[in-house]
Amino acid sequence: HPSIFHFVKSFDPLIIVVFGGLGSMTGTVIAAFAWALLLQGLAVAVLPSNLLEWRYVLYAVSLIAVMLLRPQGLMGGRELGFLKNLRVVAQRKEPPVGAPAEPAPEVTHASN
Repeated sequence: HPSIFHFVKSFDPLIIVVFGGLGSMTGTVIAAFAWALLLQGLAVAVLPSNLLEWRYVLYAVSLIAVMLLRPQGLMGGRELGFLKNLRVVAQRKEPPVGAPAEPAPEVTHASN
């Protein structure tokens, strides 16, 4: 249903990536699970109903705190084994766009 995708919901991927760390696949996966747990469970269970609208302020404060105190994210540069392999595959060398091509072989035309 489109009404569940409101403006505030669009910040969830950004928050997950910042918490997990921009260069860490493991941190991002862990942050995604932690963020879902926080959103679905703890925020509703811990905060009284009259403070639920304050959870967005708590999200902003926690995001700023992570960016100031741990800018590399939860895991830093460490990766779990199976996710480390995915990172290696993603970083394979591709020739840069606009790189000079190798010269074409000379073609000789046979005369008739």
